Formats: sequence, structure tokens, C-alpha cells
Amino acid sequence: ANLLYSSMPISAHRLLWGLLTLDCLFFALYFSGQFFNLSLGRWFVISSDWSLPELFQYLKELSILVMVFSAFTSYKKNLYLAWTMLFGYLLLDDALMIREWLGNVIAQMLTFPPPFKLSSNDLGEMIALALFAALLVPLLTLTHVSSQQATRKLSWLLLPWLALLTLCGF
Repeated sequence: ANLLYSSMPISAHRLLWGLLTLDCLFFALYFSGQFFNLSLGRWFVISSDWSLPELFQYLKELSILVMVFSAFTSYKKNLYLAWTMLFGYLLLDDALMIREWLGNVIAQMLTFPPPFKLSSNDLGEMIALALFAALLVPLLTLTHVSSQQATRKLSWLLLPWLALLTLCGF
């Protein structure tokens, strides 16, 4: 894993660690405000639309999108294009609330009560996410498997960052 990590340019390391550090600061600020009962205003509420943490989430997604798109334009590898499509979807979904909109459309078409005490909209969003995942995950898998080992390194580098991005707000 260290060999894979060390193959990333220093500037990318610094950018990704800087983004993650700032994310932790947003969380710390938000939870400190909650713990000490401080009013930070809606700009610092991590669950508020168009708050600073949400806008920062867009910046993180855009940064990773630019990095993988740059790798695709430089090396013309299909795997890099698949990663570009995934991060492009994540950014568009976050900014345009595609999953929520499509989830609402699906919820209105449901003819049965959702299981596990889910709301219809929650189930619709899960179905919408599953539809996008059904397209993107096989694409990533097929391009990964058919790529050379050197090309696959990017996937192994991106998976932990994707997990962190997901934990921090997707």
C-alpha cells in the first residue's frame, strides 16, 4: 500500500490531506457548537444545503474529478475515464440533488409500503442510487480487470479516498 501511495505526486498528497484536514475542522466546529450549545448559524451546519461544509464537499469532489480527468487526458486509459464518470456523477448528484429528485419520482410510483419503516422517498433514493451503481460499478470493475497493473494503481489509490469522501458527506 505504501508503494501505491508513494506513486502519487506530492502536490496531490498535499491537496488530498489538506482537504481531509479542513473537513475534520468543519466536523470539529460543528460538533463543538452542538456540544457547547453554541449557535454557529446555518453556514456551519453540516446537514444544511449550501452551507460552507457542503460547498467544501463540492470542492473535494471537483478536485478529485479534475485529478482523474487529468490522468485520463494524459494517458488515455479507459479505467481513468470510468473513475472520471464516477466522480462526475458524485459531484452532479450532490450539487443538483439528482438522487433526491429521482428518488421522489420513484417514490410516487411505488405501489407498496416501504419495508423497515423507511419513508417512500428514502426507498426511492436507495433505488435511484442502486440504478446508478448498477451502471458505474460494473464499468469500473470491467475497466479495472482489463487494465494493466500500472494503470490499476490509480484504483487502489482512489478507493480509500472514495471511502473517506463517502464517510464525510456523500
